[in-house]
Amino acid sequence: MIDADLATEIARSKIEDAQSTGAQAIITSCQQCVRTMATYVRRNKVPLEVLDITQLIHRAVKKKNDENSNIK
Repeated sequence: MIDADLATEIARSKIEDAQSTGAQAIITSCQQCVRTMATYVRRNKVPLEVLDITQLIHRAVKKKNDENSNIK
């Protein structure tokens, strides 16, 4: 990270934008974005989840597998 203050400001802006839409989570494929936004959310107690796209896919696959295992 080159400019920590700039990264924090960008994270704040993105999080505020997401919150204004009623979003419950922010999904990104950028690992630095995940780290920066997750840190901002945690430090500021923002009720928003920050996930990497692979985490979202994993949840979806797991949910589908769990649903299928309950079908007999």
